[in-house]
Amino acid sequence: FGIPILKFETMFDYLFNALNSVQLFDNACECVIVLFNSPDALKYPTTFTRLLPYVLSLETLLDHAI
Repeated sequence: FGIPILKFETMFDYLFNALNSVQLFDNACECVIVLFNSPDALKYPTTFTRLLPYVLSLETLLDHAI
């Protein structure tokens, strides 16, 4: 990924909003996958707890896709 998770935290809004863009969707998905597969996921549980509202909002995106 190249960017420390703690510094990337400010970009969570942008990243998850990019999932609503046809042009950015594939790249945003790839970033989310890398984010959750990162070894830092285990180092910073508090940061990943802040991702929970974003992950829950993906249900709405899934409903619209179906």
